Amino acid sequence: MNIKEHIEAGHYPKDEKGRALVPMKSGRQLVVTATDKPGPCPIIGWVEGINHAFGWYGDSEDLLPPPPRKVKVMAYTVLTRGNTGKYETSGLFFNRSEAGGHNCGASGLGIVTLTGEYEEPWSSP
Repeated sequence: MNIKEHIEAGHYPKDEKGRALVPMKSGRQLVVTATDKPGPCPIIGWVEGINHAFGWYGDSEDLLPPPPRKVKVMAYTVLTRGNTGKYETSGLFFNRSEAGGHNCGASGLGIVTLTGEYEEPWSSP
């Protein structure tokens, strides 16, 4: 995806007015006001600290890609007490109904929910 497509897809953080905030290689930030200007520079906005509007190419090298998205994951396991008296888990399930249908018997202590997240870069089309 180029920068214009990332902006239109909502992959950048936004200000209080809903405008995309695109980081720049210079360390400044571009406040995007439009991505549909006709011509070779469809991205319109201003650089914070500079009181002047600029046009940017959709694949401008001055603009940085969006930060990676955070993907949340959840899994379930059944906690049991084994024959030796130690706690054990019986499998890892990504669907709670699968974990709930697991026969934990008399030694079953319950279903444990495991949660986490990881960062994943935005994929190209």
